[in-house]
Amino acid sequence: MSPPHRGGIAARRILFISPSATIGGAERSLLELGGGLPAGRFEPYLLLPRDGPLGDAARAAGAHVSVIAWPLPLLRLGRERTLINRVLPLLAPLLLLPVLVRIARFVRRNRIDLLHTNGTKSHL
Repeated sequence: MSPPHRGGIAARRILFISPSATIGGAERSLLELGGGLPAGRFEPYLLLPRDGPLGDAARAAGAHVSVIAWPLPLLRLGRERTLINRVLPLLAPLLLLPVLVRIARFVRRNRIDLLHTNGTKSHL
């Protein structure tokens, strides 16, 4: 946990939400972004749909990492032009509603100042 910034101003809490717990290009950029924040001025939090290598790397970099499970069909949603990948996005808001409620509670409980979504699935 980052200490308060000089002058007694509390560190800004930033919540990064990633739809993937693995490490690819977008996740590397996320780690670089979080790692480049000035120490003491920002306190990074990472929210994942499951634990994995991204969570391990973020913890090693000093971030608070938490998991809020997402419905498995949404995690499997891909770019392939299959019927399920055409229909599931229409249902995604309904499937994500319970997840969004848990995220909102997390934000309030941890007094998050800024939310950063990393990936199309987390923009919902």
